[in-house]
Amino acid sequence: MEDEILNKNFDDDSETENYSLNESSDVSTDEECDSILTTVQMSSSNCFIGKNGYKWNKNHAIIGRTRSHNIITHLPGLKGPAKPKPNCGIDIFNLFFTAAIIKQISEFTNAKFEEFRQRISDLTKSTYSNFTSEIEIRAFLGLLYLAGVYKSGHENVESLFASDGTGRDIFRSVMSVKRFLFLLLCIRFDNFKTRCKEDRLSPIRDIFQTIIEKFQSCYTPAEYLTVDEMLVGFRGKCPFKIYMPSKPNKYGIKIVILADSRTHYMYNAMVYTGKSKTPKSKELSLPTQIVLDISRPLWKSNRNITADNWFTSIELVDKLKEHGLTYLGTMRKNKPQIPPQFQPNPKRESGTSIFGFSGTKTLVSYVPKKRKSVILISSMHHDNKCDETTGKPDIIMDYNLTKGGVDTIDQMVSNFSTSRRSRRWPLALFYALLDITALNSYIIFNYQIDKKDQKERSTFIVDLGRSLIDEHLATRSPDPQKTGFIQHCSLVVATEGVPHSLYIEPRDKYGNPCLLESGWDPARDYTVDILEVGSERPVPLPTRWEVTLKPPRIALVFNLPSAGCYRALVSHRGHSLKNGDFHIIVLTKEKSSLVKKNVAKKNHNIWYEARLLSLDGERLSKPKKVFCYISPKQLVVKEFIMKIFPKRITTFRLCPSTKVTCSDSNLHLLRLCVTCHLHLVNRVQDK
Repeated sequence: MEDEILNKNFDDDSETENYSLNESSDVSTDEECDSILTTVQMSSSNCFIGKNGYKWNKNHAIIGRTRSHNIITHLPGLKGPAKPKPNCGIDIFNLFFTAAIIKQISEFTNAKFEEFRQRISDLTKSTYSNFTSEIEIRAFLGLLYLAGVYKSGHENVESLFASDGTGRDIFRSVMSVKRFLFLLLCIRFDNFKTRCKEDRLSPIRDIFQTIIEKFQSCYTPAEYLTVDEMLVGFRGKCPFKIYMPSKPNKYGIKIVILADSRTHYMYNAMVYTGKSKTPKSKELSLPTQIVLDISRPLWKSNRNITADNWFTSIELVDKLKEHGLTYLGTMRKNKPQIPPQFQPNPKRESGTSIFGFSGTKTLVSYVPKKRKSVILISSMHHDNKCDETTGKPDIIMDYNLTKGGVDTIDQMVSNFSTSRRSRRWPLALFYALLDITALNSYIIFNYQIDKKDQKERSTFIVDLGRSLIDEHLATRSPDPQKTGFIQHCSLVVATEGVPHSLYIEPRDKYGNPCLLESGWDPARDYTVDILEVGSERPVPLPTRWEVTLKPPRIALVFNLPSAGCYRALVSHRGHSLKNGDFHIIVLTKEKSSLVKKNVAKKNHNIWYEARLLSLDGERLSKPKKVFCYISPKQLVVKEFIMKIFPKRITTFRLCPSTKVTCSDSNLHLLRLCVTCHLHLVNRVQDK
């Protein structure tokens, strides 16, 4: 049986103390306390009277035993599916965003896909409009988390997916920019055809409520909780959008949150959709109704709720007491129950306090400085004790320690927010739900771990995002039609005995780079065949593979021992790469130096003797002796009449896209091809 915990004064630096109540005489029931307080009040006329005649006794009852409403009987901590503490963030995330929720989002999004495909016929021809799956939805959420860590919520999506070195490879590796934008456009959280028109929150209510219930099933809060408002920034069309000038976003959707004051775990939340029209709402004020509804899962648990003056009223304190909860909060000075003596008065000295007691409620007015006063009410405190160091009442000290639970959540969420600009308010709420889910997952992950061993929240979110996209990346294998050598020409020039490297960039069917795993051997998927030009005889080639993870590239390193002309065929799982068929010319070290020297000359008077076999598509009856002149921009074929007068036969323009191939291993032809090739390479490098 769980030990009962005595609800002592809140200490932020120490753990909650456990006490075992063995004697029933240690506890006073609320009925006994009320009887004693009534006797005290009736025996003395020395009291404060509010504007409406509400009486507050100046003296408190002396009760030596602990009050029953200050004892909680449920131990705080992990429970249910989270009790066997998960070892990684993705396991905790799956407790909240279950497979059923991801499946619902996938189905509703596919329904929107189908609607767009019927309206726009061209979408059926586009690969980015294909139906989605649960794995891809999880990867999409992972990218949102990564964008939040990079603080790219308001950054242009095109820049995130940029391939010029300014973008982030992880985004291009998961999906294309068009696919990401199409998912943002079509993601839905309910069935539009069966949507309840009377429920304003219907577009996201089912998923919102399900995730909140998962939050409650995994954690039991401590004895102090905070109720406060959080504003989700949104300026688009929304039937319950409000204006709050005290918030940074000013306009948006208000969410009332119930959170643990110590760990900042969000336990419950309600979206404010306007005033209710039910008969019950006419009996209670709106703040009272909100606090009662949001605290319903904690009724009869003897926990304390702290809130600000928008929620506080005598009505709320009495209603919470009926349901086994205590209350602590500031009060507005216009409440009719507040006596005039508690209002700001220039005659009151700074640092002084006035207490009033009524039943189980305690009212205090504290003067922080001249002509100012702060009024608080508590049903947890029942005396006029003050802090010895600061002189402030214990009520104010406990309020300061417990009031910031929701504000801390708002601050932490905004640091790594997944929110992006949108005109759809359900999507804005979904972003907020993602942020709070990551925060609650982080709190559970670090629960009962020493601070020195805890992980940074940014690192935790990065690991969570990577875990969400890993399964999707595993399903995306390289496409041979999109995978090929980078900065590659149709002719590769190498020197005998010198290693030469070519780089492959694996890409999927959408043209996005594929991530490579450490320890992976490319020889399992990629094959290289070397044939000697002319004889087509296979040549055993000593090759090796090298993998670079950032950026994801595969290096093919080969070393041909003898000069000649070869043909290389590179394939992935039996399918040739898009530029995997090319020629390799291997020169001796002397010939390689000579060719490079000729190309480096500025006068460009390089020429080679050749035999012309055909002209204008007609084969000559007898090969004609010609001379080939090469410059960086063109190849001119000339003949000399009577060995004196030059005559131009034809001119070929050399462009970076010019393809040079070899069909013979004649050394003169090889030198001609190599010179043409090196001129092209130099032109590309100059550009």
